[in-house]
Amino acid sequence: MISPRAISTIEQLFENALFENANTGGKDKVVLQAVREDDPAAGKGPVHLTVLGISSYLFRIVTLFEFAADPATASFFGKRIGTAQRLDDSALQDASSEFVNMVCGTVNRSVQTVFPHTGISTPIVLESGCANYLEALRPIRRQSYEVDIDGALHFRLTLCICVVSGSSLDFHVVPQSSANGSVGELEFF
Repeated sequence: MISPRAISTIEQLFENALFENANTGGKDKVVLQAVREDDPAAGKGPVHLTVLGISSYLFRIVTLFEFAADPATASFFGKRIGTAQRLDDSALQDASSEFVNMVCGTVNRSVQTVFPHTGISTPIVLESGCANYLEALRPIRRQSYEVDIDGALHFRLTLCICVVSGSSLDFHVVPQSSANGSVGELEFF
């Protein structure tokens, strides 16, 4: 079981992490819009499906970021890494994976204030069809969001929250700003 407070906390942590890591001048507007699971993905055509997990001994949050392989996405990530050149497919995967890693790292640091033994996986790029098999994880909560960052980047974020059988999850975290946190430090596992 997962409490409404824990769900709200997780959603707020991701929203804050997206805003913090948009990193295009601090003026970005980040909008998360919940969508039904049976809604088709925002974009048509090829997508980069990047998966990353945040885990503890009580729960696992599996995140799926679906980025369109289109010029607008390549332009957004090109600006993030400081190049005017159009990113090729490999460079776009690398740049979007780094973005996913930074967002989930920000969430993980916040969650560690309550659950000190959490860790994150490395980003994994999968074929987009793999998103159809999320139920195999037996999530207790699954929600997808259409995300818009300042009109420059649109993608779908899906959160799958799994809780150890027989356990309940209830927590609240007050997000910390990066000025107070330790952003960019290397963590050893």
